[in-house]
Amino acid sequence: MRLDARQPDDADTGLLSRRFRLALGLLLLAGLPAGCGGAADRAETPRCPAGPGSALARAVGAPRVAASAPERSPGFAACRYAAGRTRISIAVDSAPQAFRRWSNSQVERWQVAVGWSHTPSQAPRVVSHVGAGAFWVSGPRELVATDRRRIVTVRVVRAAGAPPRALAVVVAKAALRTASF
Repeated sequence: MRLDARQPDDADTGLLSRRFRLALGLLLLAGLPAGCGGAADRAETPRCPAGPGSALARAVGAPRVAASAPERSPGFAACRYAAGRTRISIAVDSAPQAFRRWSNSQVERWQVAVGWSHTPSQAPRVVSHVGAGAFWVSGPRELVATDRRRIVTVRVVRAAGAPPRALAVVVAKAALRTASF
């Protein structure tokens, strides 16, 4: 018998035997339903931290607060809170060199608002006793604060019952105390 006249069989081609492939396929099919559901279905939906929301509710005298589901990406989280008719949004940036980036943003805002656009409502105003540093920008009603590890930006979307700056200060302090952002 000539070697080139032989038909290749499973052993020659390196393929698995037909019986083994069938058994493996059935085993995989049987395991698929076991992989569905489980721990992922029981995991809680991520929530925004309660601290900033509670501070907001106390500041405006509301009995409760509603929070959105957080928006997350590596080094960033954002939440929206509502208490009564007051609405705020909080962005927490935990990327490296937070204090340096916060300081740069304050200088850049000042340069743009005062240096060349002459828009006083966009000029940053220093706010004392909030983290390691904070500034308020009245135009967008935004407080930007840092604790040297992260940057917390509180934007007052709608203020009812409290001055926007005071509201932002209370919420920023609570957000800086919150470790779970």
